Amino acid sequence: MNSRVSTPTTAHRRHHTPKPEASSEAALKQALRREVRKRKDAEKHLEIATQFDDLTGLANRNLALRRLEQATEKARLEGGKAALLYLDLIDFKAINNAFGYECGDCILRDIGQRLQSISGASDTVARITGDEFVFLQLDIQGHDSVYSLLAAIQEVLHRPFQTKQTELLLNFCLGFSIFPDWADNWQELSRQARVALSNAKGSRENKIHAYDPAQDKSTDQFGIIQETKKALRHDEFRLHYQPIVDLKSAQVVAYESLLRWQKPDRMIPPGAFLPVIEHTEIMTEIGDFVLSTACEQMNNWLMNLSTQHAFKLSVNISANQLASENFPYEGQSLFEAYRLATQRFIFEVTETAVIENIDHAKEVLTEFANLGVEIWLDDFGTGYSSLLALRELPISVVKIDKTFVTGIDQPDFNPEFLRALINLSHDLGKRVLAEGVETRAQRDILIGYGCDLAQGFYFGHPLPPSEAVPLS
Repeated sequence: MNSRVSTPTTAHRRHHTPKPEASSEAALKQALRREVRKRKDAEKHLEIATQFDDLTGLANRNLALRRLEQATEKARLEGGKAALLYLDLIDFKAINNAFGYECGDCILRDIGQRLQSISGASDTVARITGDEFVFLQLDIQGHDSVYSLLAAIQEVLHRPFQTKQTELLLNFCLGFSIFPDWADNWQELSRQARVALSNAKGSRENKIHAYDPAQDKSTDQFGIIQETKKALRHDEFRLHYQPIVDLKSAQVVAYESLLRWQKPDRMIPPGAFLPVIEHTEIMTEIGDFVLSTACEQMNNWLMNLSTQHAFKLSVNISANQLASENFPYEGQSLFEAYRLATQRFIFEVTETAVIENIDHAKEVLTEFANLGVEIWLDDFGTGYSSLLALRELPISVVKIDKTFVTGIDQPDFNPEFLRALINLSHDLGKRVLAEGVETRAQRDILIGYGCDLAQGFYFGHPLPPSEAVPLS
């Protein structure tokens, strides 16, 4: 009798020996689980990076504005108050130049820690640009609470800063406003605090300013809106076109249509009027003008260009256009009127334009995508809802904002976040376009990071149609 055949141990081993197919299936499941964890980790990293400052760990501009909106709404509902303070360091660039960026970074981290040490549980301290900070104070009882905070800020920031080389004393400017005493919404609160900061910078003695309407020299918003209406009637708006380049082939694959306001005596920069009108009815009319003019220009180019010029034309679509029930019909009507292939066009949308009503935006953009129009997400990485937009919308390309590209060719540039944006976009099946490329070195670095497309002054400035596209 063969005892080796009948032993329970041998039988047990024979019964549990995995089949090759089972081993392969288990390995596949394990690999899939690893990939899912990797994707979740990448998404979590991006969500953190788009809300918090990498250097100081403080909230960044996006999260600060989000909390500002929430804070004013809470104060409105509960009858409370909130104060917003903008703080800017004086001559901080001189410290970087004298002692190096490593020293400057240490000081910025120290400032963040000092401001956090005097913040309340419901307050927010944020770093919004290089040497500019925000302090959002909630649940204040009155103006005395704000002035107590100002005294605390002065106390902690006037202490010496220890560096490897020496001991430094810093000066700063500060401007603030209070909701609802001086502002009735979060946008106006932010604007007023900035006006106060600007006044503090211009003062020789008093470097802390409360908002003062008498010193508010901001351009009258109502006047700008009226002027843009006149400009539309008087045909003062123009489109200029900036090339978009495929980094692998070095070929121009598209042009972005950019709005310009040409008055008889000067050119009005877009930043002087677009932020004022972007949520007004006139923006819908201007958006319609941009799309109509772009279609007309594409038609002109196609009649005059040789057949090898197979480029696309990108058009920025505003939140107001997306919200309009007539937009899908009007857009398709323009394509048909000019007998243009929809595959020739790209619609660029910002996440702020789509996030207000993402279900409606998804319906409209999917309709155009099904017709062949490419959908691109502009300013990717600058808001807290980028991932939601990527998941929900039929986006083929994400445009990384130039703020993440500026300084990429400098020794102290930290590429981690930029690489994370590019890699995550690729993982989600999207191509990546980098904006604001101004040097060959920046282009080469982006190629090394695997970036697909690029746009910026290195490749070409926005130009009138007669100069933007070569006719031969």
